[in-house]
Amino acid sequence: MDGRRKQEKRKDQKDGSPSIWQRIFDVMSTVNKVQAIISSIAVFVIMALISADVVGRFLFNRPVMGTYELGQMFMVCMVFLGLSYTQMVGGNVTVDTFTQRLNPRIRAALSIFSNIVGLIIFALMTHSSGHLACIALKNKRTVQGLLGMPLYPSKFLVTIGTATLTLYFLIKLVSEINAFVTKEKGINAQ
Repeated sequence: MDGRRKQEKRKDQKDGSPSIWQRIFDVMSTVNKVQAIISSIAVFVIMALISADVVGRFLFNRPVMGTYELGQMFMVCMVFLGLSYTQMVGGNVTVDTFTQRLNPRIRAALSIFSNIVGLIIFALMTHSSGHLACIALKNKRTVQGLLGMPLYPSKFLVTIGTATLTLYFLIKLVSEINAFVTKEKGINAQ
């Protein structure tokens, strides 16, 4: 790094302003939190819908029409919109018995590797689900059932969820590579 860039970096650190990666990550965190709220609302809607269906079926002999179809759509919303937030807060199951004994540089390299793998897998899932969503929209496919609901909203929710997680992996990867190379602290993960 040349002297001027080092001075600018020291100036940023002195005034406490966050790095560009921290700012990008903060925006991503906000998007993830909004999606997590929508996902939580979907859980509540599923619960209310199934409860109303059970009460209607057993007390009034009139179940709620479309419970199955709506439940499927809200289930997709619940799962896929919560993916990126869960990854961001470290909510996924990890086994670190082996890695916690390694030195920090090797752990950082393994973290970079796992972010690359996650990025590739979810980029492929995003591409594939986006393609399938476009086909469902073009062919006007519907969910089998009483309501005949269109299938494409659920497929697009899968695409949005996997795209957000892909973007999270990309941001995290670039930040961790930058931190690894410069031997500085990466972005704040929460």
